[in-house]
Amino acid sequence: MRKFKQFLDGIKYSGPIAASTDNTKLSMKLRYNNKLGRILGSTLPLEETIVNLYEDIDTIITNIISSKKIAKNARVVLTFVIKTNHLLSW
Repeated sequence: MRKFKQFLDGIKYSGPIAASTDNTKLSMKLRYNNKLGRILGSTLPLEETIVNLYEDIDTIITNIISSKKIAKNARVVLTFVIKTNHLLSW
């Protein structure tokens, strides 16, 4: 929300806004994403899930499981403003 407020301040907008949220339940599983080079499905900061070597995968997964950091849901917040008949989203 802070970034959205900064965006609104940047375009000097002070009118109405619309917001929508979603809290989706996830299946509790960990996955390696080759394109991102990370283990996905945890609540750890992304920099702690980087896989540099193949051997890192087991270490990272063990860390996620032992610290009970497997993601259970995902929250999304969408915000919109209307300015001069154009819908702007952030």
